[in-house]
Amino acid sequence: MMTAADLEKMPQHQKDAISAWVIDMTKKLFAQPGVEEEYQRWLAERRARMANVK
Repeated sequence: MMTAADLEKMPQHQKDAISAWVIDMTKKLFAQPGVEEEYQRWLAERRARMANVK
C-alpha cells in the first residue's frame, strides 16, 4: 500500500502519468450509456444520507 511519504518520493513525471491515466479512464467510464445517470442517482442518495447524519 502506498503512503503519503511514498507519494512524496515519487518522481513528478510518474505522478503526471498516473493522473493522466485516471482522467482518461474516468472519461471512458462516463462515456458509457447510463453511467452518468447512475452516478447522479447514487450522488443524490449519498447527499441525502449525509444530511441525515449531521
